[in-house]
Amino acid sequence: MSTITPPTLVGEFLCSAYNQPPALADLHPSYRLTLDIGSNLTDGVFHGNYHGKQAHPSDFAAIISRAEAAGVRAQILTGDTVPNALKAIKLAEGTEGLYATAGVHPCQAGAFDKYEGGPEKYLEELAKVIEENRGGKHGEGKVVAVGECGLDFDRLEWCSKEVQMKYFPPQLELASRFDLPLFLHSRAAHKELVEILRAHPKPLRGVVHSHTGSLEEALEYIEMGFYVGIKCV
Repeated sequence: MSTITPPTLVGEFLCSAYNQPPALADLHPSYRLTLDIGSNLTDGVFHGNYHGKQAHPSDFAAIISRAEAAGVRAQILTGDTVPNALKAIKLAEGTEGLYATAGVHPCQAGAFDKYEGGPEKYLEELAKVIEENRGGKHGEGKVVAVGECGLDFDRLEWCSKEVQMKYFPPQLELASRFDLPLFLHSRAAHKELVEILRAHPKPLRGVVHSHTGSLEEALEYIEMGFYVGIKCV
């Protein structure tokens, strides 16, 4: 696999930085690639494991080779809890062209309260993961975005609105603190998500991935300076 410069998070798929708008100025000018920013390669199914059972030898290397042959030269693995972020980082460290996010998915936000050391300690652990592994323009680490974080009011059986809204803003603080883009999640929560983003006192950047809302909602994100990934599954 050829050597590439660590990516800056800009969109669900990015094809070349050539003649792109100034908002992409921090993207390395030599980029001519397709970048998958929402890769779930940490899932066991990509390593031959189905429902906790090893069904066949891992074909992970073959998956990476097929992706590269199709023009996908870099992928950002989603870290949606502290343990899963560490898993994504470890996997990325062993494979050139793989990077990671670190954050807490809204459906997993209950992890803050469930943590043995308490929510503040869990946030400290998340910050530590980001600080020690920060990459992109900041260094050689693998973490290039904060997330996946946001709000999901479609699946409240996983986590209540109150808990989600309590632990989303602290992750925005981490994005500002470490100068990293956001990998955002929004489901049936556009109004509340936008209010929290607008209330943050510092500039934010990133992408609202896999958008399932209206055109008007997508345009509002864009007006705020965010990119939007369009769900097409």
